[in-house]
Amino acid sequence: MATVRLSKKFTLAGSDLLRGLLMAVLTPVLVVVQQSIEKGSLVFNWQQLAMAAVGGGVAYLLKNFFIEPAKVITTTTNTKAENAATNIKEVV
Repeated sequence: MATVRLSKKFTLAGSDLLRGLLMAVLTPVLVVVQQSIEKGSLVFNWQQLAMAAVGGGVAYLLKNFFIEPAKVITTTTNTKAENAATNIKEVV
């Protein structure tokens, strides 16, 4: 059965917050790797890591809030993709 939901513009879903958290973790990791390659040594500057985490997470959430268009999201379970497309046409 297909589940259909509408993602409205200028809204954030729980999945957006989880992905923003993931970006907040990955951003400082990449910053540390880049700086370690440049300097030739691995040094942890926790204040810089925290600022990179906040910046990466907030930037991702702002991108989703302002740029992502409204869209119809379908989740299928126990049906083929072709049947889901038919169900969507019936709902919309």
